[in-house]
Amino acid sequence: MIKYKKIVNDLISQFNSGKYAPNSKIPTEKELTDIYKVSRVTIRNALDVLVKRGIIYKVAGKGTFYNGAPTYSAKKNIVVAIVIINANAEIIKIVEGINDSISSANIKTNTYISNGLSEKDVCEKVINDGADGIIIFPSEQTKDADYFAKLVNSNYPIVFLDRSPVRNCNVVKSNSELGMYKMTQYLISCGHRNIAYISSFGISVLKERYYGFVQALNEHGIKTDRDNLITLSRTPESISDNPKAIYDGVEKLLKNDSIPTAIVCANDIIALHVLTKLRSYNQKIPEISVTGFDNAVYSSRNAYSITTVEQNFFKIGHEAAKMLLDVIQNGNQNITTLLIPVKLICRDSVKTI
Repeated sequence: MIKYKKIVNDLISQFNSGKYAPNSKIPTEKELTDIYKVSRVTIRNALDVLVKRGIIYKVAGKGTFYNGAPTYSAKKNIVVAIVIINANAEIIKIVEGINDSISSANIKTNTYISNGLSEKDVCEKVINDGADGIIIFPSEQTKDADYFAKLVNSNYPIVFLDRSPVRNCNVVKSNSELGMYKMTQYLISCGHRNIAYISSFGISVLKERYYGFVQALNEHGIKTDRDNLITLSRTPESISDNPKAIYDGVEKLLKNDSIPTAIVCANDIIALHVLTKLRSYNQKIPEISVTGFDNAVYSSRNAYSITTVEQNFFKIGHEAAKMLLDVIQNGNQNITTLLIPVKLICRDSVKTI
């Protein structure tokens, strides 16, 4: 944790404990430097945060004083904004988790859907509407990373879901790397060694899944075969609307000198299209095993149910709300990445060889 943020947390705790009366003078920069054994620059950074939040104020030639204004923990009503791009089944579960976590009568949640607006525009509206903090599911390739960095650096309470568009921010997401590691370990335990992988790599979560795949192979001394790696480029259309690249990838794999016995897909959408293409080639499933990731609704409603990894979206929302309230109510400036456990779902798209 950054040093000045530790000092911010400690001073807020002292203010909340009643150590300082309203409008009473707090120690000087030099005294605080001696107390915390840090540089004066670090102390100034901490005090600047407290000034911006209205907790302390400075009087030229006289010193720095505790404002006595209520900290977030003393507010009678707290407004939490949920910012999302759309309302699919996964997002709905996240919102349910947030609302379940925020059960206190003095906390209100408002949900904002971007509807074509930039994330910056939506967040600015949220803040202007008086929200005390934001939980946001940022878009895959957000153009507002600089704006988010400014929000984070200003210590405005914000928690990101699934991905972190900036460094040193609070984020809650599934443990995707471990999930794909478990999936690959499962395939290896079923006797598979010639395993292909299909994914795009445009966002961090997909890269994490690939790292888990490679780690499992490496632990078993299985080399990553370039001929078995199909990289999907991101297009203006989503993968689900433009599956041609997936079909082309499957055709390439079927032309390999050694056809893979299993195809690992970075998500269930890709897996569904892989199954469709394999069936068009009269390839029986699971003669070639296929796996996905996400446990989407349709993953168990096809001719062959997809072996996949289930994410706990309700838990993601629940923990994100707890994290945000800790920042709002307690002034906690710790930077945290919380990984939510995932679950391997074994179905009939994988066979033991």
